[in-house]
Amino acid sequence: MKRQLLYISLITIALCTSCRKVELEPVDGAPVFSSAVLLNGGKQIWQAGVEDYYMFSSFEKDAFDVFVFTGKLAVKSSPCCSDAFEFQFRDSHISANNSTDISSAINTEIDFMFADNSGNDTTIVTQIDTDWQANFIVSSFSQPQQILNYKWDFGDQQTIDSTQIDSIPHIYELNPENQEVTLRASALNNACSSFFTRKIAPLGNPSQNCNLNFFIDSITNNQIQITALPSGSLPFSYLWNDSSTLETYSVNPINIGPVNISVTVTDAQGCTVKAGISTTIIPGAVPAICVAGFDYTLQETYVDTQIIEINYADSLQFSNVTIIYYDDLGNQYRSDRQSQPSTSIIEILDVEDYDNNENNEKTKKINLEFTCRVWNEQGQFIDLTEGKATIAVAYP
Repeated sequence: MKRQLLYISLITIALCTSCRKVELEPVDGAPVFSSAVLLNGGKQIWQAGVEDYYMFSSFEKDAFDVFVFTGKLAVKSSPCCSDAFEFQFRDSHISANNSTDISSAINTEIDFMFADNSGNDTTIVTQIDTDWQANFIVSSFSQPQQILNYKWDFGDQQTIDSTQIDSIPHIYELNPENQEVTLRASALNNACSSFFTRKIAPLGNPSQNCNLNFFIDSITNNQIQITALPSGSLPFSYLWNDSSTLETYSVNPINIGPVNISVTVTDAQGCTVKAGISTTIIPGAVPAICVAGFDYTLQETYVDTQIIEINYADSLQFSNVTIIYYDDLGNQYRSDRQSQPSTSIIEILDVEDYDNNENNEKTKKINLEFTCRVWNEQGQFIDLTEGKATIAVAYP
């Protein structure tokens, strides 16, 4: 045995890059760092301090701000002509600065996986299910007073019948802005009915919100008079069913029989409301009048968030390991070129502090066991089984 170890830190290492020699005094005892594995069934052993093999340690931060901690057993004098063995450990998180918690990055409790660069980066889809909660507040009038039945058309192919006179909740799955909602009211004895239609204004745009009420004088100079009382942006325009454009509409009682009256009111912002009533004129009798309208509130709600991982291969690949075998011809076999067989394992048995390396960087000594497959660029593979290693990695 020539030396027990030579312990050098390199920030980036390439197989054929020359390494500056560092002379160490020979030491006695068994090698501290080594790796033994069945390589396609044949046993292979690397030992620091034996046959010019040394334990190189390094760390670097990649483009995604993830630290990679590396330990490599290789010949120092002629790395291009001898086989070598390398372990790369990815940190468990992104580091915004130049430090990390090595005890959380490498320990015996982490279920390390082999890195896999055979697919695309992980695509994370954030699915936010948005609902719109509407609450419709009913206002109604009938003369003579009677029970009304209400039929709602919420404009999203959903309808409901109700005798509820205060409020009706409704959930929209899609944004209901500019959706027309219609309320129809009718007396249980069918003596009168009405309809009321308005659009739901976009959230945060009150200028597109308008409404309409009726003032009805059933007997004025032997006429039924209906006055439209809109709210919104002045001025208003009126269009009744007989094409008249005043705010008041009159019906002469001599028109005996069914009467249908409707109006469309438009404000200065283009917001429109439509309403109408139906009744029957009977000589000597006060006609039945039914009127119903509504106001509303609308709130956007978020009901579900889901994160879906489409592909496993990920540029971040936290707490993943890559094993690299270099043969004596300079060919590189990597464990991350394809997905590992189900028999592959990587297990950290022990982690402890070790001496600082040549660059005065802190190090950890790691004992581990592994079985995996490594591939070259042409897709040819080597099975590494029953692997045991004691290596060192540097960290900031």
